[in-house]
Amino acid sequence: MTTAVAVPAVPVTRMVRSLTAAVHVRALRYVGVTDREITVHARLINPAQLRRAFRGEPIGWDVERRILSLPIPREARLYDTTSPLGARRRLRALHTLGWPYRDLAAALGWPMHKVGNFLDEQHEQAVPVIEHLAVCALYDQRWTWAPEEHGIPADEAEQARLAAKIGQCASPLAWDDDALDDPRARPRTGPANKGDFGAADPAAALRRLAGDQVLMSGRTRTLAIAYAARYLDMPWDIMAERLDMDEESLRRTWERIKVRVRTEAGGARTWVDEPRFTDPDYIAAANRQRAAA
Repeated sequence: MTTAVAVPAVPVTRMVRSLTAAVHVRALRYVGVTDREITVHARLINPAQLRRAFRGEPIGWDVERRILSLPIPREARLYDTTSPLGARRRLRALHTLGWPYRDLAAALGWPMHKVGNFLDEQHEQAVPVIEHLAVCALYDQRWTWAPEEHGIPADEAEQARLAAKIGQCASPLAWDDDALDDPRARPRTGPANKGDFGAADPAAALRRLAGDQVLMSGRTRTLAIAYAARYLDMPWDIMAERLDMDEESLRRTWERIKVRVRTEAGGARTWVDEPRFTDPDYIAAANRQRAAA
């Protein structure tokens, strides 16, 4: 006779991709709440949970609930106004991937005419900060997603891509994170036979990574990120400090570089897929510089 053995039930954590939580984290940061304060008061296990929430990646529904329960101090600051430029560039970039504007409006919980106001270049009307933060959260969540894998019919996605091409929208791969909100910045239109990073200055990139505060162009900084992430054993926080970047923005820029390089390689294995290793000559030079300081 076989005796049935009771197997204790394993609790299943329901996971959600919460755009609302991503916006809430951005709002808390904007008004000055630190990541440590958010982590402690939301009772998060570790900073990785906060990073996932910030990027709109899967988190437990209980994590979402605890984040959304945090009050926002000085909430009135979220209704100060800012330029619509960064939000416009992000929405147009998502359009190039095949996201119809009406689906982006639905994700934001906005009527379509509100998205249209962001896209209207003839009327530079300032927008509330909280709406800008919502578009930033949507962009960071979806710029690596294929619309067809998230409920958008293939013909509608293709139509959106065609409309974006006609409208001369720039894709996410054409922008560095910090350039999206910079009115002086322009999207990359191609390497123009100058290598993967255009007219970058390798010497300036190396000097900046070594701690020398030299001026850098956007493409030189892109080269510095690629070199530091690929060849140097440099922690992300130190790299961010030396390049004057937020650590989250730095990590996203590196991911964007990898996507662009793989896309240009047509799926072939490239240098971004090789094992990371340390450049001994660079490390030796950096150590000599620190010793002499």
